[in-house]
Amino acid sequence: MPRDQIRKVFQNISKRCYDTAQVRLTGQMPAIMEMARQYALSYQHGAFGNMTGNWLNSFGVVLYRDGRPVAISNMSAAGVDGPIRTTLIEGDWFRRGEHRYDDTYQRVTFEVDGEKYKGTAEQVFYDEEVMEWLSRTWTKSKGFSFRVVSVAEYHRDAASRVLLQIGNEMEVRGGNIWQFNLQ
Repeated sequence: MPRDQIRKVFQNISKRCYDTAQVRLTGQMPAIMEMARQYALSYQHGAFGNMTGNWLNSFGVVLYRDGRPVAISNMSAAGVDGPIRTTLIEGDWFRRGEHRYDDTYQRVTFEVDGEKYKGTAEQVFYDEEVMEWLSRTWTKSKGFSFRVVSVAEYHRDAASRVLLQIGNEMEVRGGNIWQFNLQ
């Protein structure tokens, strides 16, 4: 068998292996988002909690193949609905009796403290925005890698803990996440 034919056979086998791995890794992405959802729910705290739904909807994961994104997942893969309203900003009020994302009603009226949280009225973390951010990122690594992100502007400490727990969970299961981002 000539050398070129042998090379072609190995290239075809390699491509099939990569394609199969990509399908299997893509199939794991909803489970990663479900892990993120569970950890995010356990870490929500303070007056914000998950009042508007932006906290849960700020997480996403992307699968890279040879540095390019090939699959993206977000909280809708874990069955999470979109937020009920935009992120609270300086001077914004959340009033008593207003419906919250966690299916409760606000018991007190309060104004967001602009010193602790700085934002803009457009900051609402719909799945589409998380997906858009993830789809324009890339890596320099060869092979497959995951990147799990949180684009939340608040809850930074809690988001860091969620991402680290996901990394630990994946290591226990024999894998790893190449990079975490808090954007």
